[in-house]
Amino acid sequence: MSTPSNMVHLHLLAPIIALATSRETYEAVFPKGEKFNPQPLYDLGVDAGMIPSQLIKSLAPLGPQFEAIHSAWQDFSGYQEPPCPDGLRLSRLVQFTKELGPLA
Repeated sequence: MSTPSNMVHLHLLAPIIALATSRETYEAVFPKGEKFNPQPLYDLGVDAGMIPSQLIKSLAPLGPQFEAIHSAWQDFSGYQEPPCPDGLRLSRLVQFTKELGPLA
């Protein structure tokens, strides 16, 4: 299902949530010393038909911001490591965002 260019599909929340809450996903997408790798997002279930690849690629320069979110969540939660959803829960969340549809 393609989303018209004047709308944003709420499935775009999936990679944002995954990168902000899962250190494992973050480190796979932004490997130290290597270039941005969006494949782990697609492996998680992010649908390239709902989120055009240029939008996914626009996440590339945002690595430091996602790192800051991890630090903020760690401070906020009081955990030594930010509490991250396990792979199954993260996958379910990604699938759920597909059902939210586009937002004009």
